[in-house]
Order: sequence, then C-alpha cells, then structure tokens
Amino acid sequence: MFVNHLGIPLLSILIATPLIGALFVFLTPRGAVALQRLITWLVSAISLGLAVFAAINLKPTGGYQLVDQIDWLPDMGLKYAVGVDGINIWMIVLATIHTPLALWVARHREGEN
Repeated sequence: MFVNHLGIPLLSILIATPLIGALFVFLTPRGAVALQRLITWLVSAISLGLAVFAAINLKPTGGYQLVDQIDWLPDMGLKYAVGVDGINIWMIVLATIHTPLALWVARHREGEN
C-alpha cells in the first residue's frame, strides 16, 4: 500500500464522499425532502472542502501527486491507483464548486426560498 505525502488517502476519500452521501440519501424516508437536501448540501460542502484542501497541498512540481495506490489483486497485477496533476486538480475543484451552485439554482427554480 502506498499513500501520498499527506499520510491520508485524500483522493480516495474525495471519490468516496459523494457515494457515501448518495447512500445516506437513499436510506432516508421518501417524504423527508428537507433531510435529503441537508445531506446533499453537507456532502457537497465536504467534497468542496476536500478538493480545495487537495489543491492547496499540491506541490508546484510536475507529474502525478497525491497518489493513492493499493495492490488489489497482486497475482493478476491489478492495482487501484489515483493521482492528480496541476491541470486536473482544478477540474476537480471546478466540479465540486458547481455542485453546491447547482443545488442552489435547483432550489430557487422550484420556487422555494
């Protein structure tokens, strides 16, 4: 197992956060719209915070950084590996900025304030 210079699997946590949030929304009662919206807002805020934290901790060098790598099936040579470079970290930040923005726009389009 290889974990990045921060000592935490930051990108893996960033990938898992929306999946875990979707599971929580799925497990809420059907009529609990306010609770579902609260969960989506919290998950989008956590994702944005993690993305900004990752961008701040990116070193100004070339190549992949914040790499998380785990031997998944070593007998077959399969590994789980994720990493970012200077370009795609900003794509991640941009996507996580758009999520709360889309939630806000969707709420105001429904006529709720």
